[in-house]
Amino acid sequence: GSSDVCSSDLKTGVKTLEDAKKVETTIGSTGASSNATVYPSIMNNLAGAKFKVINGYDGQTGVFLAMERGEIDGFGSFSYLTFKSVKPDWLENKMFHPIVQWGEKREEAWPDVPTAIDVAQTPEDKTAMELASVGSDIGFSYFMPPDVPADRVAALRKAFDDMIADPAFLAEAEKSKMPLRTANGAHMEEMVRHVLTASPASIKRLTDLMISNGGGRGEDYTKAEFCSKGSD
Repeated sequence: GSSDVCSSDLKTGVKTLEDAKKVETTIGSTGASSNATVYPSIMNNLAGAKFKVINGYDGQTGVFLAMERGEIDGFGSFSYLTFKSVKPDWLENKMFHPIVQWGEKREEAWPDVPTAIDVAQTPEDKTAMELASVGSDIGFSYFMPPDVPADRVAALRKAFDDMIADPAFLAEAEKSKMPLRTANGAHMEEMVRHVLTASPASIKRLTDLMISNGGGRGEDYTKAEFCSKGSD
């Protein structure tokens, strides 16, 4: 996987998270359940940022077009490796300001841009941000159902490891302009286990941080405006 990044357009003047705490920054997103909505909402609740998410765009292409037209100020989630594949000019020409990264480590290209884990100030919040960031690190992965015999798991993992080291495969990936950043199955298993064994308190804290007004994962449905009761 690679870090997802929440970023702003160059024209906004919002270059850092500290700037985003002072100036309202409109973020384009496809919908309430998208990470492009969830990540800015977490930063609002965790760090006091002033991201205003505008939902309803038709895919990430629609969000980028809206940025180019000046309708919005930035985007809430897009991975570094995807940028290298589909928007390399935006990286090469530095056409946006990365504000916060979502992943275990900072991208080498953005050494001064904090991760969400860096932003967290307490052990509880750091654990919550580790849980929120793990999807970026897992990326696109292959899974098997429970109770698969260990020898079959080992055989499939070896086949995958052999494939990603195969020169023909690597040449095809290069030809397709598909950047690769691979990890072995054991490492993926540890990350998944970290999430599945998280404490109820950590999960509750993350849920609270994900709440956004008007929609989103973790939305507070106890609020009257979101919860209506029928009457006889």
